Amino acid sequence: MQRLEFSHPIYKISPDPYDPYVGIEIRDSEQRKAYVQSLACAEDGHFFSQNQTPLVEVAWWVNMLGCFHGVILYHSFEEPEVPRPTALHALDGRTGEFLWTVSNRIWQETLDTIVRVQSGEESYEFLDLRTGQSVPQMPSQSALHEIRLPVHYPEGNVHLATLQKLIRYTTENHPIGACDYLELTPLIIISYYFYESEKLKNNLLVVTNTGQVQFHEPLSLGDAQGHTTFINWRHQLIYIKDQVYLCCYAVS
Repeated sequence: MQRLEFSHPIYKISPDPYDPYVGIEIRDSEQRKAYVQSLACAEDGHFFSQNQTPLVEVAWWVNMLGCFHGVILYHSFEEPEVPRPTALHALDGRTGEFLWTVSNRIWQETLDTIVRVQSGEESYEFLDLRTGQSVPQMPSQSALHEIRLPVHYPEGNVHLATLQKLIRYTTENHPIGACDYLELTPLIIISYYFYESEKLKNNLLVVTNTGQVQFHEPLSLGDAQGHTTFINWRHQLIYIKDQVYLCCYAVS
């Protein structure tokens, strides 16, 4: 188990599918400041110190899209009430250097070192990841480190009752509302909510498919600030605790 503490709430985590980095988006709501950072990881998925890469301040109205080869891509919005992004930006999360900005382009996907962007209603362009310059076409796909995200089961989902029964059986807690679920044979990972002493709590549960509890951790009181629950990447379960701790737990 590893735990890194940040000075402000972690809003989003985005593991790099190519290189051993994790992009982090951090937000200070009181000061309305946003920051991004690429954390370097060891071969086993554990993070090095945050001091090895810079924490970079960006505009408040941004949306981090992902981390690719250590480069963080994000959209910016000139008019917050209009959800359409007005520019695409790239910065090197390893050095803090801003690499490029293109206006009126919407990110679609990143494959290796090429970024596909939408430039019109039905038109697309291919940009070099590090320079932002146009390139003729997409390359062949490089080897990826699979990133597995949980499935969200909202209230009313036909599978939710089965998950809630498993939670009650293994923890004696009484879950309410939606759950996030991921199966990594032979493990089952569930993020769920329940009331304790009249307070809404969020726990993360890891059990085997035979019902043996491997890990059971409180995550937060009430709803989490961001929308990242947990991620499986490089044989690690990565999740956020109390909004300011980035945690890493080996699952295979």
